[in-house]
Amino acid sequence: MTGARSTRRYQSLRTIGYVLFGFSLSLVAFAGYLQAPHAFTHVIVPFINGMLPGDLQVENGSLTLPASVEATGLSYRQPDTGVSVSVDRLHLSLAAMESLRQRLLFVDEAAIDHGDIRIVLPSQGGETTLDAAASDSAPLRWAVRRLHVDGALSVVTDSKEVAATDIQISIGDVG
Repeated sequence: MTGARSTRRYQSLRTIGYVLFGFSLSLVAFAGYLQAPHAFTHVIVPFINGMLPGDLQVENGSLTLPASVEATGLSYRQPDTGVSVSVDRLHLSLAAMESLRQRLLFVDEAAIDHGDIRIVLPSQGGETTLDAAASDSAPLRWAVRRLHVDGALSVVTDSKEVAATDIQISIGDVG
Protein backbone atom coordinates (compact mmCIF):
# COMPACT_ATOMS: atom_id res chain seq x y z
CA MET A 1 0.00 0.00 0.00
CA THR A 2 2.85 2.40 0.61
CA GLY A 3 3.87 2.04 -3.04
CA ALA A 4 0.41 3.15 -4.18
CA ARG A 5 0.52 6.23 -1.93
CA SER A 6 3.97 7.26 -3.11
CA THR A 7 2.91 6.85 -6.76
CA ARG A 8 -0.05 9.20 -6.16
CA ARG A 9 2.25 11.64 -4.37
CA TYR A 10 4.70 11.67 -7.28
CA GLN A 11 1.84 12.16 -9.75
CA SER A 12 0.54 15.17 -7.84
CA LEU A 13 4.06 16.61 -7.54
CA ARG A 14 4.55 16.08 -11.27
CA THR A 15 1.23 17.85 -11.96
CA ILE A 16 2.25 20.80 -9.76
CA GLY A 17 5.58 20.93 -11.59
CA TYR A 18 3.82 21.02 -14.99
CA VAL A 19 1.50 23.79 -13.81
CA LEU A 20 4.40 25.87 -12.48
CA PHE A 21 6.38 25.31 -15.68
CA GLY A 22 3.38 26.34 -17.80
CA PHE A 23 2.80 29.42 -15.67
CA SER A 24 6.45 30.51 -15.87
CA LEU A 25 6.50 29.91 -19.63
CA SER A 26 3.34 32.03 -20.03
CA LEU A 27 4.89 34.79 -17.92
CA VAL A 28 8.03 34.84 -20.08
CA ALA A 29 5.92 34.92 -23.26
CA PHE A 30 3.83 37.81 -21.89
CA ALA A 31 6.97 39.77 -20.95
CA GLY A 32 8.28 39.20 -24.47
CA TYR A 33 4.97 40.35 -25.97
CA LEU A 34 5.00 43.58 -23.94
CA GLN A 35 8.27 44.52 -25.66
CA ALA A 36 6.67 44.33 -29.13
CA PRO A 37 5.53 47.59 -30.79
CA HIS A 38 2.02 46.14 -31.21
CA ALA A 39 1.68 45.62 -27.46
CA PHE A 40 2.97 49.12 -26.78
CA THR A 41 0.33 50.83 -28.92
CA HIS A 42 -2.55 48.42 -28.17
CA VAL A 43 -1.98 47.45 -24.52
CA ILE A 44 0.37 49.83 -22.69
CA VAL A 45 -0.83 53.15 -24.18
CA PRO A 46 -4.56 52.41 -23.58
CA PHE A 47 -3.73 51.32 -20.01
CA ILE A 48 -1.86 54.59 -19.34
CA ASN A 49 -4.55 56.60 -21.15
CA GLY A 50 -7.13 55.19 -18.74
CA MET A 51 -5.15 56.56 -15.79
CA LEU A 52 -4.67 60.05 -17.26
CA PRO A 53 -7.34 62.78 -17.20
CA GLY A 54 -6.66 63.79 -20.83
CA ASP A 55 -6.25 62.03 -24.17
CA LEU A 56 -2.91 60.35 -24.92
CA GLN A 57 -1.99 59.16 -28.42
CA VAL A 58 1.23 57.55 -29.62
CA GLU A 59 2.07 56.67 -33.23
CA ASN A 60 4.78 54.13 -32.43
CA GLY A 61 6.77 53.04 -29.43
CA SER A 62 8.56 50.28 -27.61
CA LEU A 63 9.25 49.09 -24.12
CA THR A 64 12.50 47.27 -23.48
CA LEU A 65 13.18 45.53 -20.24
CA PRO A 66 14.37 46.28 -17.62
CA ALA A 67 12.72 49.70 -18.05
CA SER A 68 13.34 51.84 -21.11
CA VAL A 69 10.50 53.49 -23.01
CA GLU A 70 10.82 54.98 -26.49
CA ALA A 71 7.81 56.72 -28.09
CA THR A 72 7.45 58.63 -31.35
CA GLY A 73 4.57 60.84 -32.42
CA LEU A 74 3.30 61.36 -28.88
CA SER A 75 0.46 63.81 -28.29
CA TYR A 76 -1.42 64.57 -25.09
CA ARG A 77 -4.39 66.89 -24.82
CA GLN A 78 -6.36 67.92 -21.78
CA PRO A 79 -8.98 70.40 -23.08
CA ASP A 80 -10.49 71.35 -19.72
CA THR A 81 -7.14 72.64 -18.42
CA GLY A 82 -5.81 73.94 -21.75
CA VAL A 83 -2.73 71.70 -21.86
CA SER A 84 -1.57 70.39 -25.22
CA VAL A 85 1.70 68.50 -25.69
CA SER A 86 3.11 67.20 -28.95
CA VAL A 87 6.46 65.40 -28.98
CA ASP A 88 8.24 63.85 -31.97
CA ARG A 89 10.43 61.56 -29.83
CA LEU A 90 10.34 60.72 -26.13
CA HIS A 91 12.89 58.51 -24.41
CA LEU A 92 12.53 57.49 -20.76
CA SER A 93 14.98 55.37 -18.85
CA LEU A 94 13.24 54.27 -15.66
CA ALA A 95 14.96 53.09 -12.51
CA ALA A 96 12.70 50.16 -11.65
CA MET A 97 14.35 49.06 -8.41
CA GLU A 98 14.63 52.63 -7.14
CA SER A 99 10.93 53.17 -7.96
CA LEU A 100 9.92 50.10 -5.99
CA ARG A 101 12.10 51.01 -3.03
CA GLN A 102 10.94 54.62 -2.72
CA ARG A 103 7.33 54.10 -3.95
CA LEU A 104 7.51 56.74 -6.65
CA LEU A 105 8.07 56.91 -10.38
CA PHE A 106 11.83 57.36 -10.61
CA VAL A 107 13.06 58.37 -14.08
CA ASP A 108 16.81 58.03 -14.43
CA GLU A 109 16.98 59.89 -17.74
CA ALA A 110 14.33 61.62 -19.87
CA ALA A 111 14.85 63.11 -23.33
CA ILE A 112 12.22 65.05 -25.28
CA ASP A 113 13.13 65.84 -28.89
CA HIS A 114 11.16 68.38 -30.93
CA GLY A 115 8.49 68.90 -28.32
CA ASP A 116 5.75 71.51 -28.46
CA ILE A 117 4.04 72.34 -25.19
CA ARG A 118 1.06 74.70 -25.35
CA ILE A 119 -0.78 75.94 -22.26
CA VAL A 120 -3.90 78.11 -22.50
CA LEU A 121 -4.58 79.85 -19.20
CA PRO A 122 -8.14 80.96 -18.42
CA SER A 123 -8.77 84.68 -18.01
CA GLN A 124 -11.39 84.31 -15.27
CA GLY A 125 -10.67 85.26 -11.64
CA GLY A 126 -10.77 82.97 -8.63
CA GLU A 127 -9.92 79.29 -8.83
CA THR A 128 -8.59 78.31 -12.24
CA THR A 129 -9.37 75.02 -13.94
CA LEU A 130 -5.73 74.03 -13.38
CA ASP A 131 -6.20 74.45 -9.61
CA ALA A 132 -9.49 72.53 -9.70
CA ALA A 133 -7.97 69.66 -11.68
CA ALA A 134 -4.98 69.49 -9.33
CA SER A 135 -7.19 69.35 -6.24
CA ASP A 136 -9.41 66.56 -7.67
CA SER A 137 -6.65 64.17 -8.74
CA ALA A 138 -4.36 62.13 -6.57
CA PRO A 139 -0.77 63.34 -6.76
CA LEU A 140 1.67 61.25 -8.75
CA ARG A 141 4.98 61.20 -6.95
CA TRP A 142 7.86 61.29 -9.40
CA ALA A 143 11.51 62.22 -9.66
CA VAL A 144 13.81 62.76 -12.64
CA ARG A 145 17.56 62.44 -12.33
CA ARG A 146 18.46 63.94 -15.77
CA LEU A 147 16.14 65.74 -18.21
CA HIS A 148 16.93 67.07 -21.67
CA VAL A 149 14.29 69.04 -23.60
CA ASP A 150 14.58 70.27 -27.17
CA GLY A 151 11.41 72.04 -28.32
CA ALA A 152 9.05 74.98 -27.92
CA LEU A 153 6.73 76.35 -25.23
CA SER A 154 3.66 78.54 -25.77
CA VAL A 155 1.54 80.13 -23.05
CA VAL A 156 -1.70 81.88 -24.04
CA THR A 157 -3.71 84.11 -21.70
CA ASP A 158 -6.23 86.87 -22.44
CA SER A 159 -5.66 86.46 -26.19
CA LYS A 160 -1.97 87.24 -25.73
CA GLU A 161 0.56 84.60 -26.58
CA VAL A 162 4.02 84.26 -25.11
CA ALA A 163 6.11 81.80 -27.06
CA ALA A 164 9.60 80.46 -26.63
CA THR A 165 10.97 78.44 -29.52
CA ASP A 166 14.16 76.50 -30.04
CA ILE A 167 14.49 75.72 -26.35
CA GLN A 168 17.27 73.40 -25.25
CA ILE A 169 17.18 72.64 -21.55
CA SER A 170 19.16 70.18 -19.46
CA ILE A 171 18.03 69.82 -15.86
CA GLY A 172 19.22 67.56 -13.08
CA ASP A 173 17.36 66.19 -10.02
CA VAL A 174 13.76 67.26 -10.70
CA GLY A 175 10.70 66.09 -8.78
